[in-house]
Amino acid sequence: ILTLAVQGKLVPQDPADEPASVLLERICEEKARLVKAGKIRKERPLAAIAAEEKPFALPVGWEWVRLGAVAKKITDGTHHSPLNTASGEFKYISAKNIKPWGVELSDVTYVTREVHEEIYARCDPELGDVLYIKDGATTGVVTVNPLAEPFSMLSSVALIKPSCGLRSDYLALVMASPVFYGEMRAGMTGVAITRVTLAKLINATLPLPPLHEQSRIVARVEELMALCDALE
Repeated sequence: ILTLAVQGKLVPQDPADEPASVLLERICEEKARLVKAGKIRKERPLAAIAAEEKPFALPVGWEWVRLGAVAKKITDGTHHSPLNTASGEFKYISAKNIKPWGVELSDVTYVTREVHEEIYARCDPELGDVLYIKDGATTGVVTVNPLAEPFSMLSSVALIKPSCGLRSDYLALVMASPVFYGEMRAGMTGVAITRVTLAKLINATLPLPPLHEQSRIVARVEELMALCDALE
């Protein structure tokens, strides 16, 4: 289902939809405004996507893009595991808490306000951001953050803030697909713990459809996944 979705074969295209090329222009304008306002840092230009990086042809109106080009921010949690306890002021989220359906809080631990503020200054997950496990055996598990409260994260989880024109639920769907998973698992670094680097995430390629088609794809995937659950 996810493979068909990212190939544009799950729902019909609508010629009346605003093409993804226009979305990209709007994303560039938004990021330029945020840089000017000091909200995000100016990024290095990303390399053009070569033909061999495109695993399949896209429908008319779609574009191949790099994740870093359509995200306002890509970072990860703290690389220095702080003291975390069974109770405290701010939740401390690691890979064990990230599930395809959301954030599992039954075994969550906590950190102090001082520790949280230090971590949150660099990695600030908000409601609707995308959370992606990038280290260890469960690499590739992705979800849309359902928590409306600030919390701290460990570096095993990457934070992706989509720009305007990119739905979080569509992005999570792409990142959960076999196509994206294969790209990320290829040449993973690390010996004891394999990991996907932030640089690899930033340069990852993904298919970007028109915004209205993103909505139709997400709705259709949810419908088919519910049917699969019912059949199971």
